[in-house]
Amino acid sequence: MSYQVLARKWRPSSFSEMVGQAHVLRALVNALDQQRLHHAYLFTGTRGVGKTSIARLLAKCLNCEVGVSSSPCGICSACTDIANGRFIDLIEVDAASRTKVEDTRELLENVQYAPSRGRFKVYLIDEVHMLSTSSFNALLKTLEEPPPHVKFLLATTDPQKLPMTVLSRCLQFNLKNMSREHIVQHLHTILAAEQVPYDEPSLWSVAEAARGSMRDALSLTDQAIAFGQGALIEQEVAAMLGSVDLRRVLKLVRAIFEKNIDTVLALVAEIDEHAPDYQALMTELMSTLHRVAIAQAAPSAIDNQKGDQAAIIQLAGATQPEDVHLFYQIAIQAKPDLALAPSERAGFEMALLRMVAFSQTPARSIGELPALTSAPLGAGADAPDSPKPAQVEPESVAVEPVSETPQSNTRAAADRSTPPWPVDVSVDVSVDVPAHVPVEPTLAGQAVPESNKASMPRLLPEAAVVELLEPVTSTQPVAPEQPSPAMSRAPAAVSTPVAQASPQAARIPLPVTAQPLAEQPAAVDALTGLEKAQWPAVDLQQNPTHWWQVTLHRLGLVGMTKTLFAHSEWVAFDGRILTLNISPNYKKVMTDNHLERFLAVIGTWLPGCCELYHDFKPVEQTPQLWVDQLVQAAHDKAYDHLKNDAFFTQLVAQFDAELNRESAQPIHNPIPSGD
Repeated sequence: MSYQVLARKWRPSSFSEMVGQAHVLRALVNALDQQRLHHAYLFTGTRGVGKTSIARLLAKCLNCEVGVSSSPCGICSACTDIANGRFIDLIEVDAASRTKVEDTRELLENVQYAPSRGRFKVYLIDEVHMLSTSSFNALLKTLEEPPPHVKFLLATTDPQKLPMTVLSRCLQFNLKNMSREHIVQHLHTILAAEQVPYDEPSLWSVAEAARGSMRDALSLTDQAIAFGQGALIEQEVAAMLGSVDLRRVLKLVRAIFEKNIDTVLALVAEIDEHAPDYQALMTELMSTLHRVAIAQAAPSAIDNQKGDQAAIIQLAGATQPEDVHLFYQIAIQAKPDLALAPSERAGFEMALLRMVAFSQTPARSIGELPALTSAPLGAGADAPDSPKPAQVEPESVAVEPVSETPQSNTRAAADRSTPPWPVDVSVDVSVDVPAHVPVEPTLAGQAVPESNKASMPRLLPEAAVVELLEPVTSTQPVAPEQPSPAMSRAPAAVSTPVAQASPQAARIPLPVTAQPLAEQPAAVDALTGLEKAQWPAVDLQQNPTHWWQVTLHRLGLVGMTKTLFAHSEWVAFDGRILTLNISPNYKKVMTDNHLERFLAVIGTWLPGCCELYHDFKPVEQTPQLWVDQLVQAAHDKAYDHLKNDAFFTQLVAQFDAELNRESAQPIHNPIPSGD
């Protein structure tokens, strides 16, 4: 007996053997069981997803000798003849080869005659979109009002080419592409029945290359069996397909996350031995980074469509979201530039080196990744723990700007406890006289336009903000701060679990004694001629909220962690537990990782703090708003200084000029540094 290809040998013989397309099968099964049969059905979808197979099964259900039902017997003469393609009342037409109107008229001449053997005469027209306009016009009347013994089953890969008059006369079913999981599971069944040796990764490579088509997957499996001398082996399947093994891509992503450049370059050299398509490789890299980002943002949303669910979850827990989004953006920008590089490999390697170079988080070992498997987590596979973003040790870094998200929410002031020591708020607003030269915005962002100042929410009364920028003579001596082991800059290990805030959280003020300010270096302001040490300090006993606004910018936090807590408001501190309210805008980005990074550094400034209670409520007095007001006040002072400068006034009068407010920039960053 001659060999029969897998795609034909394993064509489903009943609806229960169909893989996927549950939405179509449900409608057809219910219609058959309830005898609610339409006279024309249109099946659409890409190649190899089951259009013709479903049409033939429907014809078998209609003509089974046992009766019309969704479960034909499969053994009667009608069922066997339809399965073997010799049933006289199933007329299959290839519209691609019979496009003329004469062919359609010849076909319709026999519609009026009753079926010879079966219950219905079934016309199965494949690739119906290839018919000419005249053929469609000839078909319309019969398609709308056929004899009761006639059923039309139409199949097409391009329904957009069908006239609306045809579409409106049919029940339309759109068949979806097969998921990789469905393809791999079906290949498991077939290869086990065929007794063909295989390994799991080779099946995922075939499923990836099939692009949603089950017929293509079975054809590629036939080819891989021949190529591998009767077995499916990962390396040989990858060589046959000319594709990059997904496991190598996952290893490459792991090496990037670990900042291991030697491993990155070694993996690229290994991949290059198989002469890969670097455009496709970059696409697969972006797809993996996308899945990692999804796993970080919503772990329950990640599926096992590539068999890599466990590996993706492990990678998601080993790096920061900021890095994943940065790497994805670099890959997006680098892909079109591969053609401009001396070689595609060089362009690809440079993109990977940029990812490592621009990452702001320290390296962390990830370990071996789980193998690819078709079993989803929780279904027998070894399921790793839910992803927890990597814990990153805090670094001493310069204060970075925090995203300026306006906060217009207000609420009644709550009782605040007192922080343990005061902080000096020194601001330097010396300005550069040549205001006509464009200057980049300060680190905290651009100045707020004059038209928006009136609507800007106030953290402190306007006079208090201006006072921060005005030099005064201190009436009390400035003494150096006494060193204390509790105030060491080294962050303590965080072992206490983080708890969610509750409205009944204890808010017990901690009585403290105000300590003297640290002595400031003798930095002289070029505008006022005064030293920074003469600038006023905040009364911390009366205003713990302001202490929080100043201190956050000195913690050394970066990225989204700093942005999140910059939009928080001090509530209470009882000597152990710090309570904060955080803007509801940041509820979706809060993770355990941000809390752990915050707790790792807050103990330096707030001794004894080992737990954080937080709630998402409207906030008014936040560190971000405090920064915005300092920046605005510094810009206003620079603008006023230039407006009152004699030389500048002379220039304005001589050249009939006008000062652009946004161009007046302070020389120094108005935000107090952490030093």
